[in-house]
Amino acid sequence: MKQPELNQMLTRAGIPQSRIPQNLAEQMEKYGVVSLEDSKRFLANCLNETGGFKVFKENLNYTTAGRLIAVFPSAFKAKYNPNLYLNNSAKLANLVYDDRLFKKGLGNLYDGDGAKYIGRGAIQITGRHNYTNLSKRTGIDFVNRPELLETDEYKFISALDFWKTHGLSFKTSLLKTRQVIAGNYGNNPFGFAEVSAWYKKLK
Repeated sequence: MKQPELNQMLTRAGIPQSRIPQNLAEQMEKYGVVSLEDSKRFLANCLNETGGFKVFKENLNYTTAGRLIAVFPSAFKAKYNPNLYLNNSAKLANLVYDDRLFKKGLGNLYDGDGAKYIGRGAIQITGRHNYTNLSKRTGIDFVNRPELLETDEYKFISALDFWKTHGLSFKTSLLKTRQVIAGNYGNNPFGFAEVSAWYKKLK
């Protein structure tokens, strides 16, 4: 798919031109996302993950203790006072994403890693370990410059890398791609209704 065609399809889906990186079609082709069907599945998932290409960085600015307890029970049900982490994304990330405290396999073993390697990209990656692997596969230093994943040039790289490394172009349906991204292999994985709605808009 060429960039003008991509722009037209996304515009029909309600996405302003200003939100569409002008290297997106080229990047998709580089990662093997070339057919119309595969492109629609990829874009529908990215549109869902980013709220329509608006948000490319995880927001951890929680405003209520109850919500923090619900989302991060291992940290706030008994161990830590949630009121001390409200409206402070960096402080919260440095706590809940610290592998020295919670074994999540993120590779965050140094002070400040949680906030530095917060979720970024069109399909977000989180943690030093994932940033390191992405850097190795792409040859781009996201470890020392994680903010690059928020820029037009690179904001879709993590999503395309995920799509390729998980073989999502070879899945036979929108449901099967969503199951992998959501990490839920039931018939209604998290976000599937929203992804389906975006898919229908991509005519």
